[in-house]
Amino acid sequence: MLHSGGMTDVAAVYGLIGVVGGAAIGALAAIYGPLRLHRKQTEQKTLDQQAEQAQEDIARLLKMRTTGRAWLDALERTVQELHAQRPVDLGRFDEMIIKLSADATEASHSLAYNSLWLESDDTGAHGIPIPPEHLDDATVARSQLIGHLRNATRIIRADILQQSQRQRNSAESKAYYALNDVRAARAQLNAALLEKIEQINQRRAQRL
Repeated sequence: MLHSGGMTDVAAVYGLIGVVGGAAIGALAAIYGPLRLHRKQTEQKTLDQQAEQAQEDIARLLKMRTTGRAWLDALERTVQELHAQRPVDLGRFDEMIIKLSADATEASHSLAYNSLWLESDDTGAHGIPIPPEHLDDATVARSQLIGHLRNATRIIRADILQQSQRQRNSAESKAYYALNDVRAARAQLNAALLEKIEQINQRRAQRL
């Protein structure tokens, strides 16, 4: 049998072990608790940054759609005015087109961030070299929209200069065919833009 003194020693040892163990657990908690919290905060920050980047990517793609639409709408309204024999002010037309073309061209340049490059007959690929690793994507996404918009603008501007002359039937005019080219190019580009937006949304959904 253990004497009372021996039992006291054993109790003391167990007590010491308990104290040491508790201290160790507390130390581990003090170390790994903040580490775990930091890891979670880092993961959340990464998710937030990815979500913000996705929003920026989609905004760029949508801006190309809206700026191209705005330019086309302006040209269509001008043609309608001309064929209705209503006077069109050349100065106001030029001022409007300068703004619309600048917005659309800027939007087309920004698509490079989404691996999309637009080319046109008069400017090549807008001066943006296509990296080899993006050639496949860029080939699919290339569009003559900007070039066709510029061509239609030149034709309609010439019509404004000659608006005092009797206009031919709208279905036979050069502007009619030029605007049809714009619509076709815009439809082709919009399909590529929507595909990109869908890809972005799918990646975002997978991360949730």
